[in-house]
Amino acid sequence: MNMKKLVLLMLLVGNFYSPKSQAAYYRFWVGYKKEDVTQDHFQNGLNSSFFGETIRVGKGKGLISYQPAILDGKGGKPSEVALVAYESVAKYNEIRNTPAGKAYGEMHWDYFDKTKSKSAVPEEFHGSLEDGHAYDLFPDFSSWKNAKTFVKVSKTKNIVSDSALVGHLVAVSGGYTIEFLAYPTDLAPDTRSMIDLQSISVGNRIIGINQGANFQF
Repeated sequence: MNMKKLVLLMLLVGNFYSPKSQAAYYRFWVGYKKEDVTQDHFQNGLNSSFFGETIRVGKGKGLISYQPAILDGKGGKPSEVALVAYESVAKYNEIRNTPAGKAYGEMHWDYFDKTKSKSAVPEEFHGSLEDGHAYDLFPDFSSWKNAKTFVKVSKTKNIVSDSALVGHLVAVSGGYTIEFLAYPTDLAPDTRSMIDLQSISVGNRIIGINQGANFQF
């Protein structure tokens, strides 16, 4: 076998056996505003402190994506949801075990009801949804930076994954189904029932009710 054929064979074998890139570690947050916190104080606090602190504590230390959305909280609906992605569970634990990470964890309860709000790690989806759980329908997808992202909140328990989607995570809480949806950037889906998570920087725009952001690092 000549050298040219040997190099070609090595490249083919290397490509065939190359390990699949590690998927991101997700935390699917579903938060309910404390009853003694006004809506104005809630929104102002999230925009002026909470969103920025999430990024400050994690950016450059393993946080790779943060996608929060503020909801109206009516009829038992959550007040705020977020899909947070880290390089790995080890990186997440490192962040949360620092003094800054612990203080950030406690900061949640300045705004959110501790008895109802929770963060779930998405599981493999097997066709049925359970309250208090989150699911990843595209477990090999993690490139949220290269996608158009949206949030959809409904009462449905029948999840239909659009064939155009490249990423789809779902959580169920209080009878509501919350979906984070990722579409190719060159596709324009029907967004009438969705919240568009716009790519913005902290401080460049205030996030209001039924609005969200897509922070990528």
